[in-house]
Amino acid sequence: MTIIHTSPLPDVEIPDVSITELVMRHAQSAPDRVAITDAVSSSYTFAELDSAIRSMAGGLAARGFGPGDVLGIMAPNIPEYALVFHAVGVAGATITTINPTYGAEEVRFQLQDSGASLLLTIPMFLEVALAAVEGTGVSEVIGPTTERNPLFRASISNACARISSVPAAPTTRAARGRGGFAVPVWGLLLSAA
Repeated sequence: MTIIHTSPLPDVEIPDVSITELVMRHAQSAPDRVAITDAVSSSYTFAELDSAIRSMAGGLAARGFGPGDVLGIMAPNIPEYALVFHAVGVAGATITTINPTYGAEEVRFQLQDSGASLLLTIPMFLEVALAAVEGTGVSEVIGPTTERNPLFRASISNACARISSVPAAPTTRAARGRGGFAVPVWGLLLSAA
């Protein structure tokens, strides 16, 4: 026997738009309102977040990263995590979100299972990330530059700026971290706009 419980409240209408469109619906009507913050060191207004997402998505697309490609992100919950998440989707690619407490074998399994070709991480998780990419399809790790890491092309600041160097659409102004944790780790995610 099947029991179905229904809510006494009206059905929730789920719009037929992407998650990024839904999240950014206030970008035009409230551009100066804070969209995302860590309440300590980094925050983005809707205008800044929209601009950063579009710019990074355009940069990913300009380097040929789009439908069929997968980027892995292994980082804590900071505002820039959402920026990267949405930029990958806007570029038409897929993101695989990797639990940063995973060990190398678990990360490797997820990278292989998802078919990721890029991995973005932060210094705190670098050692695990480097061990995990061995034997996977990851061709580039975006993160801090170290002599131990031949896969690194540039520091995370330079890599994200390089990724986001071509705007996907006209932008308002460049989003900049507010200091603290986000700035030295993620750097500027936009070219100056």
